[in-house]
Order: sequence, then C-alpha cells, then structure tokens
Amino acid sequence: MELRLYDTLTREKRVFTPIDPKRVRMYVCGPTVYDYAHIGNARPVIVFDVLFRLLRHLCGPEHVTYVRNVTDVDDKINARAAERGVSIRELTEQTYKNFKADVEALGCLPPTFEPRATEYVHKPDAPTDMIRLIERLVKNGCAYAAEGHVLFHVASMKDYGKLSNRSLDEMVAGAQAFPSDGEDPNNIWGLISAVLTKEPVPLSVYDRHLVPFDGFIAKALAKDIERRFASAPCSRDGLIRGMKGS
Repeated sequence: MELRLYDTLTREKRVFTPIDPKRVRMYVCGPTVYDYAHIGNARPVIVFDVLFRLLRHLCGPEHVTYVRNVTDVDDKINARAAERGVSIRELTEQTYKNFKADVEALGCLPPTFEPRATEYVHKPDAPTDMIRLIERLVKNGCAYAAEGHVLFHVASMKDYGKLSNRSLDEMVAGAQAFPSDGEDPNNIWGLISAVLTKEPVPLSVYDRHLVPFDGFIAKALAKDIERRFASAPCSRDGLIRGMKGS
C-alpha cells in the first residue's frame, strides 16, 4: 500500500518514504498546559492519532515512534498560575493530568514519548538545548538581544516565509509585542523572553525568568532525540514536514 501525504513546501501530495523503514518517527507539537483542552486542541490529537495508527499498520507497531511534547513553560502558564495563586508546577501537573484524561476519552493511543519543554531549556548532557541553540544564533548574527528578549533577525534568513509561501511584506506582527531595536516590528519574532514571575523556570541558566517559544522547544527536543524519534516533524495544522525528499 502506498501512503501519500500533503507536502507543505511543494503544495502537493507526495509519496511518503521513511528515512529508515524500520524506524519511522514522528514529532508533534503537544499541548500548552495552562487550561482545559477545547475542541481546537483535540483536532491535532485526533489527526495525528490517525496517522500514528496508519503508520503502525503499514510499517509494524514496533517500527513506529510517536513523540508529542508537553509545553510546560509559557507566558500564559505563568499568568494563569499567578491568577490562581498556585505554583507553576502545580498548575501544569493538574492541567496535563486533565489533558491526558480527555485524550483517553477520545480513544486516542498514547504517544511513545511525551517529553516536557522544561527539560530542554538547559540540558548539559544533551547534544543541544534551547539556550545553546539561541546562543549559536546570536553568535552567527541570526538573533540579537533587546530589553530582556532574544529576537530572531529575520533578514538573516533568505528563505524566510518559503514554507508558508508568503513574502515578508505580507506578514504582520504576532500577538506578542517585542522591541524591534531598529528592525521592522512586523517582521520580528522572539526566541526566548524575560518575564516577571515569582518562580524561576526549572534549569534556567540565565539570571532571569525565561519563556522559550514553540519553535525552539521543538528544535531542542528533536536535536536531542532525533536518532530515536524526530525524522518527520508535524505542525499543528495537520501537515507533515521533514520527510525524505521534501
């Protein structure tokens, strides 16, 4: 049986060819655990559960690894914990427990692994972590510090917008406001941000409280465990990326 999946880059369905047929791996962005899951949160869980089951059917259950991270560090988490007067850990543990119960009620299979984002802010024994990735970008002129934030220098990436097929002129600023430090404020995005909380982010090596952004959570996780799982990263919108030949 031939499996064809939509390729975000080429805008067409392509035959899925695993890098290693005996080790088919998929990485999916998981929940940000600060509140109960809603129907929008359930959609990617169900979509990728279907894909997981299909890959298991085609390649054999023992040859498929499914990783879905848990984003347990985020500005929304910090704000909600402060609002409720509870610790960040207490909030994320209870919310994650609620999420797992909801996913089980939907009849979805559990992922092979569910690593937590906080484990990869600073992880000296891993090939890389979020802090080291960001420091490397700054060193190479692809990111810069501004008022407690570290921002990606969009102009340093010639292919920026290629995956979404949008030019920089078509893009607008995201929901979070960052100092532009001379760069077009519509075309900047944060890598890691200083926030005011009563608790330090676990394992942070900076003398400030940090909130890493989703892209770097995924990147750090994938770099650490790619030999076991992350050859086919999946986005929340239901598209597959990172397939051989795409």
